[in-house]
Amino acid sequence: MSPAMLEQRHIHGHGHGQSIRQSCLVVAVYLLTFVYPIVSVKVVEVFGCHSVEGTSYLRADYSVECLSSEHTPIVVLGVLALIMYPVGVPILFLKLLCAARPAIVSGEPTRLSRALGSLHRHYDVDFYAWEVVEAARK
Repeated sequence: MSPAMLEQRHIHGHGHGQSIRQSCLVVAVYLLTFVYPIVSVKVVEVFGCHSVEGTSYLRADYSVECLSSEHTPIVVLGVLALIMYPVGVPILFLKLLCAARPAIVSGEPTRLSRALGSLHRHYDVDFYAWEVVEAARK
């Protein structure tokens, strides 16, 4: 194989890998956007207690008494999940959108701005990150 052909294969292969990464990012953004409200509600449920005849029970599971040794690890995991999901996903989206901002504002799309299209294309360019506000509001 000639050096020119090897270079062409390398360029083509590299582009194919980027295309796969872009497709994975598109799917990840759609998936995170879809499950975000559902998971966020479930995460918050570990903090909800209900008093029954003077004893407080976890609303999500009435077999767990709130502030008990069984409830403590649930709350710890809930705090970690709260940081990672309801807080972390909007921050991730904002960081990605900020990285893609020049392409979004200029109207000259890049792979990243195209992959994030579901987060910004329905909004005016001046409000390209509005989906982050919407996610946080939910």
